[in-house]
Amino acid sequence: MEEIKYDVETGIELKRDIRPITITYQGQSKTFNMPGWYPQNDECEATFTYEDLEVYDNAFKELKAIVVGK
Repeated sequence: MEEIKYDVETGIELKRDIRPITITYQGQSKTFNMPGWYPQNDECEATFTYEDLEVYDNAFKELKAIVVGK
């Protein structure tokens, strides 16, 4: 059974998904797959768990290392 959560502010249904997002640091960009709880039609913000945010932090650290290493 698929787990469903709801946005605390809007009550909009959120489903677990992985979506590509792009981050930028000092003019350099990196696109990576970000797990999280997403609304079907972007009616509200996504919600992320601690583990999801670790994925974001790792991607940012990788991008920063590339920029600083130049």
